[in-house]
Amino acid sequence: MPLIDGKYEIISEQQLGPEQTLFEATAPDGAGVRIVWYELSSPQEAHFEHYRRTVKRLKRSEQAAVFDVVSRPGAHYVAWRLPVDEKPTAPDEELAGALEAAGFRLEDADVRRGNRRSMLYGLAFGGTPLPRATFNAEEIVQPKVRRPVTPPAWLVTAFATLLLAGAAVGLLSAGLALRSNDELVVVPQLSGQEVNEAALRLHRLGLTVDAVPIASGEAAGIVLKSEPENGSQIRPGRTIRLTYALPPGAVTRTEVPRVVARQFPEAAAQSLAEAGLEVGTVSRIPAKQAAGLVISQSPAAGSTSFEGATVDLLLSAGPSEQMTFLPDLVGMPVEEARYLARLAGLRPERILEDEVPAGRGAAGVVLAQSLRPNQPIARDDAVLRLIVANSERNLVSTSAGLPSFVGLPLGEATELAGNLEVAIEEISYRALPEGVVDQTPSATSIGNDAVTLIVNVHPVPIPRPDAVVNIREPEPREIEFSWFVEPGIPEQEARVYATTLEGERTLVWEEEVRGGESVDGSWQTTYPGPVRFNLTLNDQGYGVELLRR
Repeated sequence: MPLIDGKYEIISEQQLGPEQTLFEATAPDGAGVRIVWYELSSPQEAHFEHYRRTVKRLKRSEQAAVFDVVSRPGAHYVAWRLPVDEKPTAPDEELAGALEAAGFRLEDADVRRGNRRSMLYGLAFGGTPLPRATFNAEEIVQPKVRRPVTPPAWLVTAFATLLLAGAAVGLLSAGLALRSNDELVVVPQLSGQEVNEAALRLHRLGLTVDAVPIASGEAAGIVLKSEPENGSQIRPGRTIRLTYALPPGAVTRTEVPRVVARQFPEAAAQSLAEAGLEVGTVSRIPAKQAAGLVISQSPAAGSTSFEGATVDLLLSAGPSEQMTFLPDLVGMPVEEARYLARLAGLRPERILEDEVPAGRGAAGVVLAQSLRPNQPIARDDAVLRLIVANSERNLVSTSAGLPSFVGLPLGEATELAGNLEVAIEEISYRALPEGVVDQTPSATSIGNDAVTLIVNVHPVPIPRPDAVVNIREPEPREIEFSWFVEPGIPEQEARVYATTLEGERTLVWEEEVRGGESVDGSWQTTYPGPVRFNLTLNDQGYGVELLRR
């Protein structure tokens, strides 16, 4: 499955403008996100940095539902979390003031009502409006967390082709291939373990490993941290980066070369090899650059790394196809259906018609369409075939050959068959009308005393039980935490994480701090049990762990 920046699995994409693309994706922890990717010129990058700081600040104050926002050469994007049950609303005074103070218009913000305040779920940048998310709880399938890992299952449905009598030869239905990828792996606690043992443990979970040594006073080979951290839920096959200790002086440093705008793998891999580096995770994303060109790298060019380390590359997959979609055309007059198809961008010569006899319904009405409605399709490559009703039954007397049974209800067809031996094969396809949709032998065949009728039967929906369950919601509570940062420590990014007894880890506080300051705050939660709080400075553990009941 294609990835964005090596960690977001793409589900679908939509072109918002010449320099903006909207992706529906899955984050490393399994959460659904909307990613807006921006192709920026050099003057625009300064404006985007202001946008990034604003969104980041709103996230820290719990006013923006942001998973991440990235601004580095070749990669500028923001990943918004999906609203579940939150309804659109006007921003409260605090959020409205923050947006206006940063120079953003309120009409460019997608604001939803949260538990305590209004929350930002989208903010336009560069003048192109961001479509509002319309997801709800019933549309989001929660992934299943697994501990013993089995390979992901593939579910492939078969192609079914229905050839209607009297119709031009054409495709009536297309196959559908779906990947079942709803299982997650929980990253175990690896800090303090020997790096080879940790790598073997991850391998058994179906994960790959990128081991990164750093100079440290810890014992050689001891894992210092993992990315993603322990307790994270990620897809099988993803890469875990293990940082492990080596004695000072044992790590040979090297400068990361610039490989952006170079072709992969030839030029880019060679430049990295000459610097003693290796190619890490390679991801691709649709972009205006030619396919195969590097558009971003991590670590950045000019930074220092160690010999043998990996450099992650983001490649251009070439310009994305122009996508469109069709409405449900079934039941429309054929001329109206053709007009809507042309309006969607399909060329007239790619809109084909097949007429079939129909015992019911007016002539010229669309009975079925080959392209599913409301699904993204490639505008320039799509071919639409319309199955159109013909009111004439075109029945031929048995003396001249078999009659046409297509379009008749089953009862009328068996009555018309008379003394013929009739075999019936049932199918269930919602895009076709009920009744006989095909026959063997075909109409007008001579010398037959038996016929097989293909009968389409629409499935009967199973009624849902009308059961009501009253669930008692847990009451929210505030849990406080506090650390003192020792004097002399330079300014660093501080993060506070809360971990439940079940191992669910949540980032609850983030700010820049320096020596002599205190890290004080509280976390509102409905979790009823004890909670452990941990403080990190620049992603390294600091201070003692706090246990709050």
